[in-house]
Amino acid sequence: MKFGRIVALCGILGPVIAYLAIALAIHFSPWFDWSGNALSDLGTGEAGFIFNLGLIAAGLVLIPFALFLERFFSHSRLGRSGAIIFLLAVVSLALIGVFPEMEPFLAVHVLVSLLFFSLTAVSSIIIGYTLLKENRRELGWIAIAAGIVIIGCHIIILPIVFWTYPTSAVAIPELVAAVSATIWVVIFSLKILIKGSLE
Repeated sequence: MKFGRIVALCGILGPVIAYLAIALAIHFSPWFDWSGNALSDLGTGEAGFIFNLGLIAAGLVLIPFALFLERFFSHSRLGRSGAIIFLLAVVSLALIGVFPEMEPFLAVHVLVSLLFFSLTAVSSIIIGYTLLKENRRELGWIAIAAGIVIIGCHIIILPIVFWTYPTSAVAIPELVAAVSATIWVVIFSLKILIKGSLE
């Protein structure tokens, strides 16, 4: 199997691991409430090890995919920058699990969580714009749309959530942002898996 198809499998497997870990952590955390918790709260409960190890594994598995993007965009300084930023985003994802939402890691956890969403949004838009410039319009718009949704979740949806609920009900916009990022990664991966490249 070619290297491209191997990393494509990583691009699919990474999100699967993350969502499976989240689903299992929710299943074993009966206290979890979508209207009163952040997803990171799952990392501190009785199923915290499932959540944290899942995010660590997902981030590590996505690293080869990010490195493939960096190599694919080696001809473009902008595209390569987007891929490197995405690499930093998946490393931040793993670090969310390394530093759970509890003392003495709370400040670091908040930082890497913000970095994950911010870097994912920026990388999505940069990669999408690069693809548009190279006339790969469908893939380009998918990546840009994902970045816009992630930004919208944090600039528009989060303030509405904070206004509506007295507690920290950020799990829903977090999940929407994560799914948006997942969509372009999986679509890119499927294209690579089928054709062996993003060409």
